[in-house]
Amino acid sequence: MLNNSFELEVAGNAMEPVLIEGDEIAVDIKLNPRTNGKDLAVIEVDGNYHICRLARFGRQLLMLHDNGPTVAIGEDRVKIIGKVVGATNYSINENNHSAANTMAIA
Repeated sequence: MLNNSFELEVAGNAMEPVLIEGDEIAVDIKLNPRTNGKDLAVIEVDGNYHICRLARFGRQLLMLHDNGPTVAIGEDRVKIIGKVVGATNYSINENNHSAANTMAIA
């Protein structure tokens, strides 16, 4: 791992079938995920880490899930940790933006 990245373990099933519980993801803290609903992001909300795609809606961010509900949250409550750049059982690249949302554990 590079100095600007770290790994997290996926917990929960809201990302299935893209990411499943137990997968490990690589997160680059120097890369900001785009808020266009395509990039996978790791964010912190109220002390909990989440993996999701993000979209902007006014002063809110939408947490987009493939296997769960869309959640609107005030951007003042969201800390963007970084962009997911890789995962076990899944390859993330510019041509494949499929993603969803789930919790992450350090």
